[in-house]
Amino acid sequence: MAEVSAAWAAPSAPAPAPPVPAAAPGTGSTAPDATGARRLEGVRPIPLRPLGVLELLDGAVGAVRALRTGLVARASAVAGVCALVGLGVLWAFDAAMKSAIRIHPLITTDYFGLTTVQYGQTSTDAVFGAFAVSVLIPTVFCGFAATVVAGLLSRPVREYIDGNRSNGSNSGNGQGTNGARPATPSIPRLCVLAAITAIPRVIFTGLFVVLALAAANDPSGSYAGIYTLLIVVGVPLCFWFTAQFAVAAPASVLEGLGPASALRRGGKLVSAGRWRVLWASLLTLAITTAVTLSLIVLQYSIYDDHGISDLLNGDPVNSSTYWWLAADVVVAALFSALTVPFRAAVAALLYVDRRFRREGLDIRIAWARVARANGGGKGR
Repeated sequence: MAEVSAAWAAPSAPAPAPPVPAAAPGTGSTAPDATGARRLEGVRPIPLRPLGVLELLDGAVGAVRALRTGLVARASAVAGVCALVGLGVLWAFDAAMKSAIRIHPLITTDYFGLTTVQYGQTSTDAVFGAFAVSVLIPTVFCGFAATVVAGLLSRPVREYIDGNRSNGSNSGNGQGTNGARPATPSIPRLCVLAAITAIPRVIFTGLFVVLALAAANDPSGSYAGIYTLLIVVGVPLCFWFTAQFAVAAPASVLEGLGPASALRRGGKLVSAGRWRVLWASLLTLAITTAVTLSLIVLQYSIYDDHGISDLLNGDPVNSSTYWWLAADVVVAALFSALTVPFRAAVAALLYVDRRFRREGLDIRIAWARVARANGGGKGR
């Protein structure tokens, strides 16, 4: 298990070893890091009490501002890679839909008994399914990236809440006493955790994919009832699991838990405040979507209006289409890089807020600050 600070340890964790006393002045082993101080300078501190939803959002902005440049780059890289994979999955679905539409024309009969065969056209059920999948696939991959990045940002968010401006001292951030920075959280373990938390959304999206392709292969069929049933049953379940797993990644990193233990721990923390966690998560998603709406519209406009789908399907295109493909990839990666760190910081602060409310973590942090100010007490 990773080293966990006394103040932040779970209530069930064993008592930690006594801390190493602070080095005498002039030794240089606990000198404050001026870079860390500059990062936190001018950033509003997190109040040590249960947080309101707007305080969570404001704190997430401050936490992102306080991040080191290298960590922001890693988080943006994770978000960008997930966005590109999502774009590839979306292209595969689009290619399958177009193939089905070409093979199965739309056959309609009017009131006078006149039958019309329309090649390259499909039913409204298939169009609705294609639109829903084009929204759900990026949502699933952005959610996966947000879970991974929430784990990466958990320790910096803890540093931000502690008000610790030293990267080299033994101040309870999972660091050693030799001035070394904390070890980077295990990305493979976070990916496993993110994959588990994404299972409900993947199943929901997969069912929409199946229905959309079925409607494209059978344009005369009626799928409105199945769509309605899927939405009525699937959306509440996805919301429930979103709240249930919202703080699993920060719990995994900050408490040194494996994926299964982190899921149980996260579920326990949100059990008495699931609606509040869900509301904060959905509000965060709505805000990031509204702020970056122009990028979303631009991405879909580039994809639909400049022959990118034809290029990916191997059809003849103009040479400029390759540049439009590159622009579409850049916009997709930029959207994820701008939104995922903020969503991840909100998830980390939700974990903190749940522990403030359930376990009195705010009081323990306050006592740890007093102990640190008095020369390195036990901090618990």
